[in-house]
Amino acid sequence: SKLDYIEGMGYDAIWISPVIANTENGYHGYWAKNLNEINEYFGTEDDLIALANELHERDMLLMIDVVINHMGQTDAILPTADYDYAYDYSEFVPFDNEDYYHDSCSYTTICDKYCSIGDFNFYTNIEGIEKCRLAGLPDLDQSYADTASELCYWVQNSVQDKWMADALRLDTVPEVAIEHWEAFLSEDCINDDTFNVGEYLYWDSVLIGQFQPTLDSLFG
Repeated sequence: SKLDYIEGMGYDAIWISPVIANTENGYHGYWAKNLNEINEYFGTEDDLIALANELHERDMLLMIDVVINHMGQTDAILPTADYDYAYDYSEFVPFDNEDYYHDSCSYTTICDKYCSIGDFNFYTNIEGIEKCRLAGLPDLDQSYADTASELCYWVQNSVQDKWMADALRLDTVPEVAIEHWEAFLSEDCINDDTFNVGEYLYWDSVLIGQFQPTLDSLFG
């Protein structure tokens, strides 16, 4: 209903939050529960498709925020000691068992006692940033072939083909190894003309530069 206003200001694209269904209290979109369902706070899948169609009729573009680093907040299974924070993954779709995730609690030298990222030093602890949980969120293991395959299928068939995204905003870029971004952004998964911009919450051009030309652009 605001597209007339947005177009009238001279904008030719909009960027929306992750649209998938979230775990409890995940109103913002970044705590994925089911990649195949739409977040009820945002509307329905028909609403999203109607938005995409209306934008394209105006020669405007749609950028959808996507998260491939982690799933949503969930409770640990009765932790009894440090590094004993196992999760029940059965509520997640399609990543419903531990095989899809990093075994963050096994990395006792690089993760904190809660199996999360304790040291955000992008120069000395990049392995921990990639393999430990971000604020306790279940950390997807993109090196596991089935995880990578499911993410590829989802972005290709849902985000692009069904929801008609013209561009992707990529969340938590440094938390996913470059080689996995290369696979996710390859022509096997996304259209060659699908633009992307990555989020890297640090300012050093040396660090950010490592992700180009894999990503089209980044911001800190």
